[in-house]
Amino acid sequence: LTANGPALLLRGSDGMTNAFMGIDSKNTSRVELTSKRLIDGLRLTVHEDGSAGAYVLDLDGRPRGALESLSSGGSSLSLRDGQGRVRTQLALDARLQPNLLMLDADGMRRLGMMVQEDGNPLLEVADDHGRPRAQLSTQFDGSPLLEMKREDGGTSFTAP
Repeated sequence: LTANGPALLLRGSDGMTNAFMGIDSKNTSRVELTSKRLIDGLRLTVHEDGSAGAYVLDLDGRPRGALESLSSGGSSLSLRDGQGRVRTQLALDARLQPNLLMLDADGMRRLGMMVQEDGNPLLEVADDHGRPRAQLSTQFDGSPLLEMKREDGGTSFTAP
């Protein structure tokens, strides 16, 4: 049992496995549970700006899954790849509009589903540069609308 500044650190009988609760040098409240590797496990944080999160850390200490409440008012559940880049995110943005995004390895949006500000749903498929290429939505009267987009963003096909 060790008290270190505004923190409490508990170590297992192996001297490695630990539980940490305290305030770090960035004034972030933090709770961590780790294996004997010291970098993988679970982290709970609350930042000065009021944002907070729960993070699952992989064997390299990178967050692989996160549940976050943002100071801007939004919240998200995100899944990350081995390099820590977000690949899938289910979120409420700052205006509390829901969305689901799937990103490629370069961080470009490839698939997005959202409820637009007017309340209509939108499904969007994007190319490898993040440009919308197909959009499926509903119009004000509830009828479906399908648009295929050219590389320059112009519409090449619309149905109905």
